[in-house]
Amino acid sequence: FSVITVGGANAGAITLGANTTFTSNLALVSGGAITLNGALNNSGNTVTLTGGNNALVSGNGNITASG
Repeated sequence: FSVITVGGANAGAITLGANTTFTSNLALVSGGAITLNGALNNSGNTVTLTGGNNALVSGNGNITASG
């Protein structure tokens, strides 16, 4: 696989509630909002955040990625 996809265009909101580390390319896809309440670490890989129409992608956690 080239990317791990969590959610989908018709899925509900996604909330990351704590510091989380991934080790593969990651896509969070939601038909609603995406909220990051903790750090999202994915060093050396890509992170793609796609919220729904008029939805908010927000948070107070750091995102670390490079890929």
